[in-house]
Amino acid sequence: MALLIYANGIVTPASSIHGGQRTVEESQASTADRQGVLTQAPRHNTAEQQPLGRSRIYLDTERRSDSLQERRKLQALHIMSSPVICATPMTSTIEALARMEQADIDHLVILDADQQPVSLITRIELMQADPSEDLPLQTLLSEQLCAVTEDTLVRDIARYFMTQKVSAMPVITRTDQQLIGIICRTDLLHLLVSGPNVQHQV
Repeated sequence: MALLIYANGIVTPASSIHGGQRTVEESQASTADRQGVLTQAPRHNTAEQQPLGRSRIYLDTERRSDSLQERRKLQALHIMSSPVICATPMTSTIEALARMEQADIDHLVILDADQQPVSLITRIELMQADPSEDLPLQTLLSEQLCAVTEDTLVRDIARYFMTQKVSAMPVITRTDQQLIGIICRTDLLHLLVSGPNVQHQV
């Protein structure tokens, strides 16, 4: 599992929340999940106009996760949304807002000419831009992007959200850094309130 920091097109692995070390239980769970789930996962292509939806693997895992122990093994691949709505640095702010409205989303992942994620822009950032100027997104983009690999544990992703102060993270493949999904804070909240771990009191 890994948190990667993109800065001006350069990818740098960030230090793990746990100082680069995982417990034996986490390592075994990660290996078992990759063998049992990742080999079944279809490769997702990025899309600019398709609506986002929860991963089929998420839905299957949600049904199987009947214990707290199992839910602690969930990885990014289980809860990410895919396909991802994308844009380029030259996409106009008006067009970017239109894509968000059409897909009912709050984030766009920015891809370079090689289809690699280089930045991310939010609806709030677009709304704060001067509406009278239809500028290219590159004038608004942050030079740094936080992303996670598909095998990153969800509980570590939650820590990354808190420490990195972000509202969404692209999910990329470990081998070639291809974009396969996106995780937003709402995905983590949905996981928190769903499933058998919720106890309702009347």
